[in-house]
Amino acid sequence: MCTGRRSGSSSMSVAPASSRTAAAAPRSPSALDSLGQPAPLPDRAVDLSVAGEGVLDCGASMCRVALSNGQASARLTSTLRPGHVAIRAAAAGLAAAESAVESLPGSIQLQATPPERVNLPDGGTWLKYRTTIYATIRAGGERVKDADNLVRLHVTGSSAKMPPDLEVRAVNGVAVFKDVSFDPPPKYVFHVTSEGLMPAQIPIY
Repeated sequence: MCTGRRSGSSSMSVAPASSRTAAAAPRSPSALDSLGQPAPLPDRAVDLSVAGEGVLDCGASMCRVALSNGQASARLTSTLRPGHVAIRAAAAGLAAAESAVESLPGSIQLQATPPERVNLPDGGTWLKYRTTIYATIRAGGERVKDADNLVRLHVTGSSAKMPPDLEVRAVNGVAVFKDVSFDPPPKYVFHVTSEGLMPAQIPIY
């Protein structure tokens, strides 16, 4: 989070929400007065830039974020390597400020509910398989509870009719692909990816 305090002259200070970031984490620049209240500054743009193992949600190392009612929001996504991320915030009429975080490589932990085999009484045919995939975003051995990454599922296998690719946004660090159906025989690999995270896969046999 970036804050600006007004006491005669206006300035900004950069105080990230956490000293460490993994996967995607929000950064909210804001302008505050000397009492810690939202400053009645006119709407303006805040230039955010990062250097190191991270990118902003515009997909680059520098983004312009609108400041409205003293608040703005941006998202910092780590790269796949641990390292240092320097953050700089600047806006017209405010002194620039800098801070830094340490980025951690994020990963995806997968869990699948086992598909149920149901044999129909009409000559031994089988119903389609269904499974639910839980993709948990983790870093440093813990779930990243504020991660809301867009997570993608791609399935490979031997069937001529493959399940379609899916995208789900994580909630509280968990993306759920519910009731994914596929034809027998169940010899598939479910591949899950997301920006800033190591890819993961799980076989379904």
